[in-house]
Amino acid sequence: MTAELENPPHLQRHKARRLEFYWLCGLILSFAYELPLWQPTPYDRVNPRLFDVMFLIGVVGVLPHLRHGIRVSWLFRIWASIVGVFCFCATVWTIAILPWEYGQFSLFFAAKYIEGLIVIYIGTQIPLDARQKKIIHQLIVCGGVFVALYAIPQYGSKPTEWAISGGKTVKSFEGAIFGPLSRTYFHIGLFSVLSFAMTLTLVPSIRSVPRSWLCLGLAFFVAWPALACGSRAAIAGTAIVLLVSVWLKPMLMRKSLVFAIMAACFVYLAGFNVRSFDANQASLGFKRFEIYRNTENSIMNRIRFDYSIDRYMFDGLPVPFIGAGFYVAPISEGLNSLRYRVGYGIHNSYFFAFEQGGTAAFVLFLLFLACGIHRLNKMRKSRMSVDVQFALGLYAYMVFVLINGFAGQGFWRGFGTGNFNTYVILLLIIATQKINALNVITNEQQNYRQKQNSISMMNRLIDTGT
Repeated sequence: MTAELENPPHLQRHKARRLEFYWLCGLILSFAYELPLWQPTPYDRVNPRLFDVMFLIGVVGVLPHLRHGIRVSWLFRIWASIVGVFCFCATVWTIAILPWEYGQFSLFFAAKYIEGLIVIYIGTQIPLDARQKKIIHQLIVCGGVFVALYAIPQYGSKPTEWAISGGKTVKSFEGAIFGPLSRTYFHIGLFSVLSFAMTLTLVPSIRSVPRSWLCLGLAFFVAWPALACGSRAAIAGTAIVLLVSVWLKPMLMRKSLVFAIMAACFVYLAGFNVRSFDANQASLGFKRFEIYRNTENSIMNRIRFDYSIDRYMFDGLPVPFIGAGFYVAPISEGLNSLRYRVGYGIHNSYFFAFEQGGTAAFVLFLLFLACGIHRLNKMRKSRMSVDVQFALGLYAYMVFVLINGFAGQGFWRGFGTGNFNTYVILLLIIATQKINALNVITNEQQNYRQKQNSISMMNRLIDTGT
């Protein structure tokens, strides 16, 4: 009996199959290249990306062969509930309220949330061991390096023009930095902040002094697009990530100080030399930091939240249960006049959930954030270094998300950020899953436990009889 149970199932590693792991690696890398692969339509957001290719491969080649019995994360369940509320609101608005020319955009964004949800489910149902999770972490860093390298030639580029929908075109300005991502400085800014956080967290684990300095330098190189793209949120995010990382790992203090001074000088110089893209005007990146004492300051308006909540009305009444128009929230402009904002919304991550999905989405979003931060805190105390490193990077980034949420929209899909929202949710859930402890419960393991209990009972009976 002892020989039969020498390698109990619950102590055996549950590795991802080769195809599953390779698909997950390709998926992680796909988030670093969001330019359209093909342009069959005049609508830029509809044209297929590398992410869409990985989605199809995942649904056809990976999903049917996933192991059964892996418990679904609570974070995923909450996120799935948010997506469900969004889809319900989009359906109601499209059928009963919106004109079809705008309702179709609501359905499109709901479909993109569903696509992202399926990808997240597949990616988080692939069990990873320590080596595989470390490779995923390294691929995240590689994605950040690729984006930073891609953006270098754009630093001195000339203005370019591209079509976004129908016959409409958008023109960038000299020196606009987008990288291989969506044509907004916001996307590359957020992506670089996340990559910076995930690279910085590797430094404390490197014992070799030269290699640790090299890794730290690589982290700041990954962050350079965030410092030069013209996004205030991106520069603030880089600073917040650095402060949180130093607070959690004080050994980073001395090493980071040198690079932080260099980064500050770079921001100062870049602010006067880099033109950043804005929908209405081209402005020097550094001028975006100017804080006015009047009501024209957009940041103060976003924090006060006194400029828009009363304008989300339908037939004179607020709509707390179905949102204010899923991703086409109309704003009243004078009497009997509405302006529909496609793919846009209020610049406040918390109230954006309320705007798009009503009270239910708002409450679920707060629950999602609380649950995510709680799980990351627990993972920071794990005995496995790869778990700790992954969780520290996401923890530092999520602190930025929590702060930025009051005056910006750096979490949700939209605002020209492509599939970045799916990327963040996927990494967040992976960060909260322990390696080789993914709560896999199979029939074989249940049978083993029953056998163990039976043997224990028999031993007790024998001891009692003797």
